[in-house]
Amino acid sequence: MASETSDSKEWPNMYDEAHDMVIIASAMFFLSKMRILAKAGKLPDQETADSLLELPITTEDIINAMESKANKDVICEVEGETDFGLKLGMERLQLHRQMLLTSMRGTFINDPNPKQTWQIINFADENPDKGLVYSIAVDDANKRIVVAFRGSLSTHDWLANFNFVPYIEANPLAGEMIDREGLTGMAQPKNLVMHRGFHNYVFGANEDSEATKFNIIFERLTEVLQERPDYDVYTTGISLGGALSTVFALHAAANKDDRIPKPITCYSFGSPKVGALSFRQAFQSLETSGRIRSLRVANQGDLIKELPYSPYRVCQCITVMFEQRSLYRHAGMALFLHEKSGFSFQYYSLTRSWWKILCDDWLHHNAILRNIIKHSCTTTPSSIKHHHGYPEYLHRLEKNREGLRQKDVNELYEEAKEKTVPFYCCLTRLCFPAKRKQGEVLMQYH
Repeated sequence: MASETSDSKEWPNMYDEAHDMVIIASAMFFLSKMRILAKAGKLPDQETADSLLELPITTEDIINAMESKANKDVICEVEGETDFGLKLGMERLQLHRQMLLTSMRGTFINDPNPKQTWQIINFADENPDKGLVYSIAVDDANKRIVVAFRGSLSTHDWLANFNFVPYIEANPLAGEMIDREGLTGMAQPKNLVMHRGFHNYVFGANEDSEATKFNIIFERLTEVLQERPDYDVYTTGISLGGALSTVFALHAAANKDDRIPKPITCYSFGSPKVGALSFRQAFQSLETSGRIRSLRVANQGDLIKELPYSPYRVCQCITVMFEQRSLYRHAGMALFLHEKSGFSFQYYSLTRSWWKILCDDWLHHNAILRNIIKHSCTTTPSSIKHHHGYPEYLHRLEKNREGLRQKDVNELYEEAKEKTVPFYCCLTRLCFPAKRKQGEVLMQYH
């Protein structure tokens, strides 16, 4: 499933990659709020405020701003009011400090030898309340360039989340033949069906120029790569940020500009669904040809990952021929972090058979209903925030550290490639849904 170049490269294990990415992705929330305070003159310590507004921004700059006695009360008040998961701003501040001190290596709690490995060289937040917020970070220790997207923080972000009217765009892979056993002669469709709000965030016009935000990020990325041609490109984000990182990764990997090295690695956390069947088809072709490596990390009990949810699934026996290709679906290899302990993987294989698609659509719908019924008495706004918050993602990754260090994403792709699901198994699973075992790649058709 990966190219020869990707196969020959020794990639980090899943825990190290996921841990590194979730730290940068979660830092986007905190740093964005701190920069808003600094620009408004609300950080009492002017020296640390200036350090957050000048590039590059290092972990030391952020920690110094946190630990400033003059800043603490203001920062804790903002953190306590607006963030997911932890209720007290002081606890959240301490968590951020621990994460940054470890600086992308080792456990994020009580690491005796923290070290600086990354710095942010670009932070785009000219209009943080009404536009896309992203950063480009350079991790010299691991030779990575990371494009991180901020999740939902403003009202405008939430409006984008709920703007899930399908958007049809030209498929950047249109005409390419799908290189997959059993799909010989099957070509990429002309168009992709995507979530309109996510598409508009990435491809909306920049206020200062006619160039799209995607083109601006892409060009800035190529400039950084000119100075570091042997670095790998990663994209990451949490929630809305995870969806945006997926959209950007697909289009950057499909771009034929050889200044961007392939594969592009995409790690998303708690991401909602980004596109329909055509989007997944294009994404998987990029995975198969070694242009994308992807891991979509999802907490068990995180309801946000199931959105947008279509009511058409309820009566799909009637609408199957009309609605299948417009239903939103996830793309990429999925890592599920279980609530009590353990983890599992899931990957959807491409197929020509709409019956196989129907079987798994129906299974997916039933699984959601079972979860809703199971948690109906305990689900509250605070529990939804808890399961979706990045402190819980960090916690569950830490609990499964040893198990996740046994494999890398490329090895998962190889396991998925070797597994096939006969048609009769799809029908059997309608009555006897498969239970995931820890570490198993559960193949499903979509």
